[in-house]
Amino acid sequence: MDVNEFDATLLAVRKDGSVPTVDFRFFRSEAECRGQAERFLAQHQSCCAVEVWRGGQLMLKVVAGDEPRSFHGLTSRTLDSALG
Repeated sequence: MDVNEFDATLLAVRKDGSVPTVDFRFFRSEAECRGQAERFLAQHQSCCAVEVWRGGQLMLKVVAGDEPRSFHGLTSRTLDSALG
């Protein structure tokens, strides 16, 4: 594993909070991670969001939204470490 690589867990989340599918991956950058999260959400249309966890910390949440975006009309936002 390269020094800049990191592992993360992607959770596809439904509106009721259930998680029907999980993906474990290594990433070379936050941008690569965000792109994979957006693709993962597009592949699991019964889900409303993808949460990306690194260790015990939520580092990114990609949420299906109404605003058009470059990839399948998804909107994403990064959560700060305090989640608040």
